[in-house]
Amino acid sequence: MLRLRIVSTLIGIPILIGLLFLGKISFFILIAILSLVGLVEFNSLSRKRAHLNIPVSLLGGLGFPILALLDGEAGIGKALILLVFLALTSQIFSERKFSSFDVSLTILGPIYVSLLLSHLILLQALGKDGPYFVLMVFFGTWAGDIAAYAGGRLIGRRKLAPRISPGKTWEGVAGALAAVALYALAWAIAVASACTDSGSPPLTPMDRMFVNLDRYGNTSAASVPIALAEAVNTGRIAIGDNICIVAFGAGFTSGAATILDRSASRISRRTGSRRRPAVAR
Repeated sequence: MLRLRIVSTLIGIPILIGLLFLGKISFFILIAILSLVGLVEFNSLSRKRAHLNIPVSLLGGLGFPILALLDGEAGIGKALILLVFLALTSQIFSERKFSSFDVSLTILGPIYVSLLLSHLILLQALGKDGPYFVLMVFFGTWAGDIAAYAGGRLIGRRKLAPRISPGKTWEGVAGALAAVALYALAWAIAVASACTDSGSPPLTPMDRMFVNLDRYGNTSAASVPIALAEAVNTGRIAIGDNICIVAFGAGFTSGAATILDRSASRISRRTGSRRRPAVAR
């Protein structure tokens, strides 16, 4: 098993990197093939419990990478609508009737496999740094897989899912989670260091920004409230300051808002004091 993993890694990594940097079409072909392979495995496991509509599953699964390539994020939403439409309308024209459970699993497969894989196409399309974002995801996945294998081999005792994969253990899951968490934390610290130590000056001076990424890592929706609370408690933000808050989320979604204290600004003008805008993230 270990020998097979090593051989597949030595062969697969150069192919992945080559197709990734070769262009959008070559990487799309790779993702489409991986989607089909993943769907075949998912359907083979699900057949024991349900009667799946295999043509709809495969066609819907291919829709995600195709439309992600053609229309970006909006294309993934269109592919999801198309998948649900095909799964439901096929009931009308098919001689074989499927239960609601069968239809649900038919829809779940492409969502679980193809929809998630198609986000790699969106990552690759993020300018010149896109391919490196994709590699970051793959390295994190490999780190988790290696840690899961090592944890299962060394201290694995309790089986995770004996019917599906007898070799998987809960200890391996714990190892994978720990490895991915450390990997993400290392990236967070590296990014924060790059923001403060880069040779070129940032568009916004760092003394007007508040960054706590190096201390907490990704705290999801709590990132902005934590940063604001710390900035206020340490005196970085005071009454009358203009504040710009910026956040980035899963799927590389982002949002920003500016908070202006007009009444305090008028008081500052009358008293002759000036305050610089603060940025929290």
